[in-house]
Amino acid sequence: MQGQLDDNNDLFDTVSQSLERLDRQRGVTADKDTPHRISRQSFSWTSSQPVEVGLFASNSQCGYLTGAGYNSSQKLHIGCYSSIESGRKTTHPVRVSVVLERRSSELVYPDGNAFTWAKGWDGSTHIAGTRLRIVSTYAANPELIWRRAFELLGALVDSHQLAELYAKTEYTTLRVGGVETYHRHHNKTLLGVSDTIHQTAGLLVWSEEDCKEHLSLERGERLLHRLQSPHFGLLGFDMTIQFEHKGARYTDDISDAVVKVYEHLEASRLPSGHSLTHPKSEVKIHGWYPAPAFETVVRRATTILHAYLAWGGVEASDLVTDDHYTPDDHELVTTPLPTEYLTRLDRYYRSDQIRDTAIGHLFHRQTMAPHDIIATLLFRSSSSRYGSSSLPYDALVEHTGLAKETVRRHVRKLEELNLVKRVRSHKMYVALCKESRNVLRELVLPAKRTVGKVMDEVRNRALARHERRDASNEDDDDESSNLEVVTPAERRDAEEHWVSISRMDYLPEDLPELVRDGVISRDDIYLRK
Repeated sequence: MQGQLDDNNDLFDTVSQSLERLDRQRGVTADKDTPHRISRQSFSWTSSQPVEVGLFASNSQCGYLTGAGYNSSQKLHIGCYSSIESGRKTTHPVRVSVVLERRSSELVYPDGNAFTWAKGWDGSTHIAGTRLRIVSTYAANPELIWRRAFELLGALVDSHQLAELYAKTEYTTLRVGGVETYHRHHNKTLLGVSDTIHQTAGLLVWSEEDCKEHLSLERGERLLHRLQSPHFGLLGFDMTIQFEHKGARYTDDISDAVVKVYEHLEASRLPSGHSLTHPKSEVKIHGWYPAPAFETVVRRATTILHAYLAWGGVEASDLVTDDHYTPDDHELVTTPLPTEYLTRLDRYYRSDQIRDTAIGHLFHRQTMAPHDIIATLLFRSSSSRYGSSSLPYDALVEHTGLAKETVRRHVRKLEELNLVKRVRSHKMYVALCKESRNVLRELVLPAKRTVGKVMDEVRNRALARHERRDASNEDDDDESSNLEVVTPAERRDAEEHWVSISRMDYLPEDLPELVRDGVISRDDIYLRK
């Protein structure tokens, strides 16, 4: 959470003076590795357990211009530690820390340009005063976070001054960020939830939207699966917020959300009945939002979380209590996934089948003819009423160097596989099917390849086909070697074994590919028994 005081930077100056005094008294300048120990005390969130309060400063992104040049301003960090001497922060699940910064019109960036900071979310409030940035876990509302920050500041500022400063809170500058909601659920449900996250990651990639999925370590918990995207709204989730303040209505959009599943690093070594042996699923909303929208942001995060758990097969009876969470405190996991998500997921599954079909036809054969036809439709066509990737046969012939009959033959096969469609107008057009376009683009243009490189290769093969066709004076110009010509002697010797082509299971135009695939040999074509 962040916000400002209308205090002319009095809070910042008070804490800064305390830090300077401690630096002088102790003969050392505090930093993040060696903060000054202010006190040892308990707070409302530490369950009567005392913690050590530490203070240090770091450089801010802004500062002041003096006669000697640019002088950086400071950020003052106040946090809780298990032991400042050993540099260990508190391991208590509820964490609270505060960073203070000055805000005034004299501040500049290192390049000398005037420093700017956000106005209030009402669009008009813009004040000089101490800025607070607070990290607080397990907080039910912004007011609790703000109160915790001032309770921590009480280790440095006397209660009378602190009360006066608290009263100078500028409400319209209060914003919440990093809102999280979670459920801990039985480890037997982990696979179902993980599969749902992977399905959505694939769905978003297939939809050509931004998403990130990776494995990593995070704060004592082993992150198993993580999906981040700004496009959950496209899946049917409501990612807008609205609220009223003093009669005015405010609206905003949620920037992006993160869905993640993780387990404690010590899970495998804990007793089987321990709550931390079970995974934790969490949704985090990125971005900063007006404090009055907090409940709405939490509701949006909870909706996504419940939908994923429900789709992953988690039921209310699967939820597990831990030190700071009981299932009774949360709604039951009953939120269904949005209809739009299910519709897109169905299309995505169909695209998986399309992918397998396309790979089998484009890359399991020696000929590059189907590949080059698809590449040409992808990268040399323009939008028309026949489709966003459509070309007439003549254009395909020109770009691929294939004979028109060869193009027709491959197009018929691609159409049978539902990869392309033929559209008849004043001439015949070939267009990519809508469902196959993204899949085909991914296959034809893999990572680290460019459209220019792919089409250069298509062009080179087209030139080679022209030269080979001109040299052999043949129409069929696939990459296979020319079929041998049957001599009169061979024909006479083979007549008693000859099988009419009309009685075979193969079409004449299929024979070159059947030879390449090893289904039949050249001899079988004219000596087949």
